[in-house]
Amino acid sequence: MRTILFLAISLIANVLTAQVNMYDKPIPANPQSTFVPLTMEQMKLIAIGRAIEEANRKERFHQYVNKSNEYIKSKKWEYALEYIKRAEQTNFVSNLMYYNKGIAYFNLKKKGKLKKVIKKAKKHYYFEVVDLLTVKLNSL
Repeated sequence: MRTILFLAISLIANVLTAQVNMYDKPIPANPQSTFVPLTMEQMKLIAIGRAIEEANRKERFHQYVNKSNEYIKSKKWEYALEYIKRAEQTNFVSNLMYYNKGIAYFNLKKKGKLKKVIKKAKKHYYFEVVDLLTVKLNSL
């Protein structure tokens, strides 16, 4: 009985000291750390660069959508889809892009892909495009 009591007390003492010691010591600093925070001027330059890059992407997006619109009017569906894919890679969306994509798939008789375009347009709240493409889908 004495050995069990001694064992229990020594285990409790070790646990308590381990918990106290774990949080009492501060974490030593890394002497090889080379982290230097950015200055305000550097952060401004980064923000300006990102804004310019986003403006360029948006301009390319509009160029691709307009080019796909020209191909839709001239009934070159595959070329229109190629420019729509490029427009999607810029991470911008528009109702004209979804409409052109749906019309191209409609004329290529790709019902499954047309359904996916309708679903994506609905996700982005382009309900007028959804309505127009649903009418086209029902006529296939």
